[in-house]
Amino acid sequence: MDMLAALKADMLAALKARQEEMKDMKAGQEEMKEMKAGQEEMKEMKTGYNEIKAVYNEIKAGYEEMIADMKAERENRKVGREK
Repeated sequence: MDMLAALKADMLAALKARQEEMKDMKAGQEEMKEMKAGQEEMKEMKTGYNEIKAVYNEIKAGYEEMIADMKAERENRKVGREK
């Protein structure tokens, strides 16, 4: 009878250990889901950043073009005065 009780206790301990492992695995799966969601959020943020950067580059190019035009006009006026 003692062997049967010991076997039962061992089986219960193994079952509890397995249940804990399952809880840990489930927690790990939840962590993975959160990480994947975080990765998706980062991808969306990077896409948004790239869109903003493209607009910034367009504005910068326009600004640089305006500066070049203003410098050319200034040179034309300077040359006109020298004549």
